[in-house]
Amino acid sequence: MPSCVARALISYETVWDSDAIFWWVILAVCSVLIGVVISVVISVVLDLGKRIRQRFSLNQEWQHVKFEIIRDKEGKFRFRLKKADGEIIATSEGFKTEQGCRKAIVLTKQNIANAELQNKT
Repeated sequence: MPSCVARALISYETVWDSDAIFWWVILAVCSVLIGVVISVVISVVLDLGKRIRQRFSLNQEWQHVKFEIIRDKEGKFRFRLKKADGEIIATSEGFKTEQGCRKAIVLTKQNIANAELQNKT
């Protein structure tokens, strides 16, 4: 048998012997398992992020509230807090100047998250 044919047979046999096939199968299975684990972890993290955003975000109707400055019958400035549908949620006391009313709006925005509920019914 010519030497080039013998080399081809040897290299063919060494590539496809049972040990090599076993390790290729192990490598393929591990690759699939790693891919599945990564995809599961990513989906869990994305779902967790979605749940956190839903838990800590305000309701849709409260996300589009706005402050509105008005002048009452006595000539004082007041602000109203309104939902997107126009419903008035809160009204302030009267202020002598518009600047005082604007300052109250800024303070309200800054401190609203720290407000506590006092039930006096």
